[in-house]
Amino acid sequence: TGKPLHKLIGGAHRESVRAYASTLFPDDPTDTGTMRDRARSALGDDFTAIKFGWGGFGDAYETDRELLAAARDELGEEFDLMVDAGMVWGRDVKRAIKDGTRLDEAFDLYWIEEPVYADNVEGYAKIARNCPTRIVGGEEEYASYGFRDFIHRGEVDGVQPDVARSGGITHMNKIAALAQEAGIPFFPHGYSTDIVVAANLHLCAATENAPLLEYCVEDSPLRWELIEEDFPVDDDGYVEVPDDPGLGITIDWDTVETYRTEL
Repeated sequence: TGKPLHKLIGGAHRESVRAYASTLFPDDPTDTGTMRDRARSALGDDFTAIKFGWGGFGDAYETDRELLAAARDELGEEFDLMVDAGMVWGRDVKRAIKDGTRLDEAFDLYWIEEPVYADNVEGYAKIARNCPTRIVGGEEEYASYGFRDFIHRGEVDGVQPDVARSGGITHMNKIAALAQEAGIPFFPHGYSTDIVVAANLHLCAATENAPLLEYCVEDSPLRWELIEEDFPVDDDGYVEVPDDPGLGITIDWDTVETYRTEL
């Protein structure tokens, strides 16, 4: 049709999407210097939000607190700070509630992502009812019926399906509609290539309840060299939605050839 994807799935609610820098906690839970460096880097790159995940988070409340204190000290009070717990609390719902509440009260977290194992839907509900911050998740879920259960039984405050796992664009639209019906945001997961970033930009543009774009800032050739286009973050922390046909991207086949796996 010669049209960008967002026009084919309902039209754009926005021309750009606010991005959050997505990065990792240091592996060493006492490494507050790395937290400061990554926070300063996000500030310097014009982001207005950052998410730290996995790494050494969850080793102990005391080190979790020091890591987040270092980041918040660099970022200031107006910068949105998210935590991806990476299911670190396992099935320990009480610890997730206790530590999550204390960390939110100390550092005003925008959300806590994946606090417990993905199949612990009842645990999600207990945490969501008792934690003051948003509780989100869903990158380990796949089908719309799974997300329906996750939204209604898990009582989450936002869903994070991954376009490369959850049935592609069409199925992501169905999940977004479920979230909108429930009155919660749609936060597509995207910790990989610019192909996924492009798809998520179109999905966020065409979805009314999709205010944020995950923007991985980790150093990887598959993240930065797989397509010819760039999606820069502007001075206000937003990324422009592509307006060329389809996803608006061009695959760099030299990169594919370099990193492909022999079957």
